[in-house]
Amino acid sequence: MEAEGSVAYVFKRQRVLGAYATLSDPAVDRPIAAIAEEFCFADMSGFSRASRREFGTSPGDGRSTARLDARLAKPDATPARWRKAAC
Repeated sequence: MEAEGSVAYVFKRQRVLGAYATLSDPAVDRPIAAIAEEFCFADMSGFSRASRREFGTSPGDGRSTARLDARLAKPDATPARWRKAAC
């Protein structure tokens, strides 16, 4: 494991942050493994470890949470039955 503040640590952190940003984008529908490869992770286990270390969650759970948050942030994302009925 790289020492925090080392060049290797900084580069790996930037890669995992970039991958997370891509995973969080609702417009991106590529498999998680393809995104991990795009950000130069050798395999899914390395990407998963980096994600858990940085965010405390797996890449799949991170993607699901970010997409749910994005949907809930949109005013039109709330199903009609949950909206207050017009008086």
